[in-house]
Amino acid sequence: MIYAPTYVGGLGLPHIYLEQGIAHIKLWLEYEISNTMTGKLMRIAMDQLQLKVGLFIPVLTENFDHYGGLATVSWIRTLCEFCFRIGIQLIYKVEPRVKPSQVWDEEIMVILQKLNISDMLLNRFNRVRKYLQVVSMEDIVTGRGDEIQTLARLGKRDFNIRSIWEWPKEFPSECGVSIWRLYMLRISLTNYSIEKPLGKWIHASHWKDLWWQENDVLWKQTDVWEAYVLGEGNLRSTKYYRSENKKSPIEEILTQKATVLRIENGIIVNEGWAETIEERDKEYDCSLKCGKEFKSG
Repeated sequence: MIYAPTYVGGLGLPHIYLEQGIAHIKLWLEYEISNTMTGKLMRIAMDQLQLKVGLFIPVLTENFDHYGGLATVSWIRTLCEFCFRIGIQLIYKVEPRVKPSQVWDEEIMVILQKLNISDMLLNRFNRVRKYLQVVSMEDIVTGRGDEIQTLARLGKRDFNIRSIWEWPKEFPSECGVSIWRLYMLRISLTNYSIEKPLGKWIHASHWKDLWWQENDVLWKQTDVWEAYVLGEGNLRSTKYYRSENKKSPIEEILTQKATVLRIENGIIVNEGWAETIEERDKEYDCSLKCGKEFKSG
């Protein structure tokens, strides 16, 4: 009777939880698309929350019970939980920065949720994911999109590539890495192959260091171009060696993104590549979750 209206015999006191939640919603609706400092901080907080839970779409529209435990306590997390508990769904008007880069791409944490693993295992697995700075299958499969990369299988981070996003600092335990390795086997087939390979590239990846294949040359796109050529004298050789004799390529003609495994300084192996989609050829509806069909251009 404390919060009931006075006309029915209650004290008419405001419900602090409801009052706070409503105030949060009003603040979000006012500043969500604002270019003010408050609006920018809110959008940054939402991007950070997406990285922490490993989703493409904002947690505002997701089941909080599934992913809320993966996020640290914050203002934006409290807003998401309040909306879910009350049954309110807020539509995020800003296009998320975290989104699929390839056709058929899917978030790793969504795949793990389908396996119905415990919250404890999910949290330990998620710590390793954040340490590796990966969100989806695109981040851990080869350029062909049909097999998990060697380092990703082992839960080891490739320090030769950098992400454009600011990731939270993580130091997973050996137990967490073991859990990661176990579930890499669970979500893949024999020899770490993928049941449904990823398709062409539809968006730029969040990695700063990209690899491109052009004929028998692999190009590393960083601040300057680095060329690696296929070893000569052995037709079965899969190793590429650093070359100083190649001119920088014309960036517009590079359409085959690749992933590589670094053997040692100056020597790499091409793990695979996939074509990018040119706008004049096909249009992919990125408003849909990955796994949908192409639209005709």
